[in-house]
Amino acid sequence: MNAKQIFKQKPSVYVFGVSVALCLAMFVYALVSLCMYSAGNQSAKFLNIIQMIFSVACVLILAIYFTYVKFSKLEIKEPLNIYFIAFIVVFFGVYPCFDLYANTAALGTFFAFLGFTLAVISISVFFHFSKKQNGTVHANPWFLVFFQIGFTTLFVTVVETLVYLISKSAETNLISTVESFVSQLGYAWIGMIVVSIISTISIVKSKYFVNICLIKQISD
Repeated sequence: MNAKQIFKQKPSVYVFGVSVALCLAMFVYALVSLCMYSAGNQSAKFLNIIQMIFSVACVLILAIYFTYVKFSKLEIKEPLNIYFIAFIVVFFGVYPCFDLYANTAALGTFFAFLGFTLAVISISVFFHFSKKQNGTVHANPWFLVFFQIGFTTLFVTVVETLVYLISKSAETNLISTVESFVSQLGYAWIGMIVVSIISTISIVKSKYFVNICLIKQISD
């Protein structure tokens, strides 16, 4: 690959590269902190070990995502692809590496973006078997909204249940009460409602947003 081909890559490729570099930087920082601790510096923390684990895990998740998209021959629009990469980096890398899930506001933000992401994915699921013509979609927007509500609620409930079981075994206090469970579901609904409103307007008018969110299978 020559220099011209390198600079002609899609924006998502550059975002992927920057994301991997960020994860590696967090890994190196944590490793240096632990090395200094072994040399007598007492500033290292258990969090540094978590940073090393999740920085590597985030790179692996990014690699799995790109590999799956390539070998499954999925066509994902660049804005959506970049969003997915950013979502993975922030919530599988930055959040655990800096212990942000222990913060109530940060945890609510995670579920809001989780609801947003699931609602976006539900658009492709909804239109997977529906008729499409010239790249546009034709459907009753209310059917899509009801599907987004059900799809998002189901998967957020599954995620919250997993978080509860993991946090309970780790003796943390992320989602320990019915009130916190419902509140995080409410945050997810906020993200879902944002997508529902935009997608409803999109179907009625330009269909631009809906078409960006569509994930298609590339035919051979």
